[in-house]
Amino acid sequence: MHPFISSVTSSSPDGIYKARDNINITVNFSEPVILTGTFSLKLNSGATAKVTFPYLSTETSVSRNYLVGSGDSSTGLNATSISLSGILQDELGADANLTLPAQNLANTKNIVVDGIAPNAPIISGIEKTYNSKPVWIISSGGGGNGTFRYKINDSNLDIGAMTKTSSVPFDYQPSTDLTPGIYTLYVQERDDAGNWSDMNSAPIEVVSMPAKKILVNPGYLFITESGASEKFTVRLAAKPDSDVRIGISSDNTAACKVSMASITFTPGNWDIYAEVSVTDISTGSVSQSCNIVFTPQSTDQNFNEAKPDPLPVNILKAPDLDKMKSKKAIIVTGGGSSDFLWQLSKSCTDMADKALRWQGYTDADIMYLSENNPDPARKNTLANFEYAVKTWGHEPYAGTEIDELLIYMTGHGDIGTFTLNNSGILSAGTLKSWLDTLQINYPKIRVILIYDACYSGSFANILGNIAHQRIIITSAGPDQVALFGDSGKVSFSAPFWNAVMVHGMLRESYDQALKEMMDMKLVQTPVIAGMPVDDLEIGWGRRQGSSLIGIGTKFPDMNLNCDDSATVWVSNFRDAGGNDCSDSVQNVYVSVHYFDGKQMSDIISENDHHL
Repeated sequence: MHPFISSVTSSSPDGIYKARDNINITVNFSEPVILTGTFSLKLNSGATAKVTFPYLSTETSVSRNYLVGSGDSSTGLNATSISLSGILQDELGADANLTLPAQNLANTKNIVVDGIAPNAPIISGIEKTYNSKPVWIISSGGGGNGTFRYKINDSNLDIGAMTKTSSVPFDYQPSTDLTPGIYTLYVQERDDAGNWSDMNSAPIEVVSMPAKKILVNPGYLFITESGASEKFTVRLAAKPDSDVRIGISSDNTAACKVSMASITFTPGNWDIYAEVSVTDISTGSVSQSCNIVFTPQSTDQNFNEAKPDPLPVNILKAPDLDKMKSKKAIIVTGGGSSDFLWQLSKSCTDMADKALRWQGYTDADIMYLSENNPDPARKNTLANFEYAVKTWGHEPYAGTEIDELLIYMTGHGDIGTFTLNNSGILSAGTLKSWLDTLQINYPKIRVILIYDACYSGSFANILGNIAHQRIIITSAGPDQVALFGDSGKVSFSAPFWNAVMVHGMLRESYDQALKEMMDMKLVQTPVIAGMPVDDLEIGWGRRQGSSLIGIGTKFPDMNLNCDDSATVWVSNFRDAGGNDCSDSVQNVYVSVHYFDGKQMSDIISENDHHL
């Protein structure tokens, strides 16, 4: 007689088992058997679910654990087949009958296998917040029983996780304030069998509250029709501790009238924009200007001292308005945000944009190309730059033909090339061909190129062409590096565009920047080439009270040879007219850098000294 399997059973209790649980499987034989090799019992809970039994020596039963795998499932666990790899016999050598018995596992036990995990939960929340107790919204991804566990900045949820049971979406908010930084919430959901879902996570960046200051937008206004109005907005950058009243007035009441004398912000409406109109009330045909002055008052001392800069307002009238209709400008920030020089370059192009607008240019007159421009047509690509020069640069504005195109570009440069973006190089020859095409077809157009970059002077000889009414200004010679530092404030561009803001004269602005480069005793010689530039105005050539203050006397040059300290001093301040203005100077800003002959370092130290 052949031995046979009398029953398949389990010592594990009836119930539901999840993934990674162990279930005992016991096989009973009709008599003692000897196994050389292995035999396996296939189970109905999954394609690979089985229990393998090893060597036996005259045993009447054998037990092994079945480890529930992820994805295994059965409403009644049962054995489905037996496979033998070896010899299974009784003591007399009779082969065992491997037919499954009537007393199979499903007949002897009630074991349910559920190794299917629920879907990962859904987490939502804002990416960045000023709230030091940010809020995450958690909801089921499906397949779970609404039991969640979660933890911040730790993906090991087996230890120390918070738990919550909810059948509807719920909020999680930390009970204590979080310091500024990025915080990631990790979440899982469980099902009735005890399976935990895959992990889901969502980061939220907690940022510091902005400084308590007053925001005014835009930074300048232009009124181009007699009696017309333009609007600006005012709001607070942060919640005040108490009401903030902001007085609003014009410093030229004969030219500009504001729509309200004051605005009051409260802790409840501080982040709502208030809209203010400025109306032209000037008479005559001469262009006028005014500054809108803001005077904050509050018991919140931070806001009481947060006086914003005056808002410049230009009222353009003929012939200045007609003059501006014939001028356009292209501004190009070279490189991209991953480049260490990009932020400095962007600061310089922002200065240029501000100066040009102060001199009468508007959105319609300026094509600003930069990597971070949200308009695809105004990204700093070769195609966009070519279009700006060859097509946009000559298109009439308000029915007036264009007679001047100003181009300003800054960033990384090499001999004969400019790094337009992280993957595009503009050669001097290519730019020359664009300008030649423009000026051959439209010979009335004068081109002014201002280029601040290392080796920028290598463009001057290639592009300079008096026959084409072309002016080339570069920040350095053809074999010289260019200085950039202190957020762009230490550069050729900074004094140049500051001078444009003051008087709008091209030659004077170049001379001012040249003087500052020479005063720093750098091996950097700006270049000017092409047609004469005397008396040439940028924009409408508006002059304002000078913001350029010169130093009459300063400390002598010195060499530091591992010295512990050095004394620097300045005196006899002069305005642009050469007049002594020392009495009006209240503070002197000092920044210390290291210059290795090629590149200016970040600020080593800085201070604001009261005189």
